[in-house]
Amino acid sequence: MDDNHAGFTQSVEQRLRELFLEYSQGRDVPPARLFRLEGYIEAGRDVGLISQQEACDLIRSTWEDVLHCELPKSAENTLHIPVAMQRAPVYPSK
Repeated sequence: MDDNHAGFTQSVEQRLRELFLEYSQGRDVPPARLFRLEGYIEAGRDVGLISQQEACDLIRSTWEDVLHCELPKSAENTLHIPVAMQRAPVYPSK
């Protein structure tokens, strides 16, 4: 494991942790931020800084550590970062 791998992995974990902390506090997270992080992880995988499995494991472990629940089944073994925001209140129109 070289310094680039370790640095990239640490960067991804920090970004995931910050995102999931916002989820846990009930804050809205702009979709662009989520997609940018997914793209960052995919780019790291494509240039060999992290493997697909390492990235999936990092998403899962950080999710479970911060949110204290299992990663949704739909996100297992993918680089998809699930959304965990509160549903916006919707009222019927009159």
